[in-house]
Amino acid sequence: MLREKLAADPDNIPIRLEMAKAYLDRGYPDVALEVARLAAARFPESGEAQLALVRALREMNRRPEAIDGLVAFLKAHPQGPRTGPIARLSAQQPRL
Repeated sequence: MLREKLAADPDNIPIRLEMAKAYLDRGYPDVALEVARLAAARFPESGEAQLALVRALREMNRRPEAIDGLVAFLKAHPQGPRTGPIARLSAQQPRL
C-alpha cells in the first residue's frame, strides 16, 4: 500500500518516512535505513527525513553515524532542543 502511494506521489516525504518506520517496526532495519537515507538525500531540507535517518542508524546500533547525523540536523535546524522534530526524537530515546 505504501509503495503504491509513493509511486503515485514520489515527492511525498511523510509517505517515505512512514515506509521507513514500517520497515523498522517489521524488523527490517537495513531496508528502513536505505529508505531513510534516500529520503534524506532527496530532500536535504527536510528535518524529518534527517531525523528518520538518525533513528534508523540508531536502530542498527550505528551510534557514531547517528550522532553525526544528529549534529548535522542541529546545525541545519538550530531551533530549541524541545521544539519540533528533535523533541519527538528525544521523547523516543530510552532513559538510562
